[in-house]
Amino acid sequence: MEPKGKQNHKANNQALDDFIQNNSFFLQYEHNNMAWGPNHHGYLINSQGYIYECNLFNNWNEFKITKYASKKTDSYCTFGAFGFEGIISCEDLYNNFIKCSKRNHALQPIKLNLEEVVLDIDNSNYTKESMFIIDGGLTTNYLISYDKKNNFYKRQLIKCYGDFNYVSKSPFTTKILSYFP
Repeated sequence: MEPKGKQNHKANNQALDDFIQNNSFFLQYEHNNMAWGPNHHGYLINSQGYIYECNLFNNWNEFKITKYASKKTDSYCTFGAFGFEGIISCEDLYNNFIKCSKRNHALQPIKLNLEEVVLDIDNSNYTKESMFIIDGGLTTNYLISYDKKNNFYKRQLIKCYGDFNYVSKSPFTTKILSYFP
């Protein structure tokens, strides 16, 4: 019989492996406004259409901006210390995911040719930055996809509105945004 610590480690590894295998991508909605007191919440939608709501203040693992995050060098990549695009380890995303609450009903399953969409978003620009609301915060829509080669999840900005506005010029933008409630 194996020691309890090794059993837990194996169970945790199996749970993480299952998470990666069952979740090649997510759509993420996030709202962040610090102007009138902390307000940071959002949800993830998996490929089966299930919504997982989350409070993004409770020990939330953030995406890190790195050379893998974006081929673009425009200012849209960051808003202060806040990064729109970035990467996160599989384990950190899994730890975020298990803090979320699953809604009881599912939306429609999400059908995307993931490789084509990820590549196109990488190669597409964004509409020119414009200011819309002062102290309104930021509401963002992302595609989060598993990068098997590098073994991490990558977050790509689809749309941002509020204090600043950006929309991906990718032809897949409208389709992706149609999956958000």
